[in-house]
Amino acid sequence: MWLAPAALLLIGFFLLMRPEQKKRKEMDEMIANLKKNDRIETIGGILATVVSVKKDQGELVVRIDEKTNAEMRLKVRAIARVLDKSDKSGKSDQQDED
Repeated sequence: MWLAPAALLLIGFFLLMRPEQKKRKEMDEMIANLKKNDRIETIGGILATVVSVKKDQGELVVRIDEKTNAEMRLKVRAIARVLDKSDKSGKSDQQDED
């Protein structure tokens, strides 16, 4: 009788919690490997180049405009992804499906 609810909780853990933990670990790893001149995309869609990383403060300085050298400070959690070195336009390798 008590076995069914316990099994449901265990299944719920593996279906809901485990993927979130894995995603958080990958994000922490990405932030730990962040360095100067990496191209990033923020959660707001801004494409930028990393100027400096202050891991102890949880923030970084990025250049958002190459012509005017406009910079802004961001929290590291605002990073959506790190772009490939060859990917100057910010487009991913994935094909758009129409």
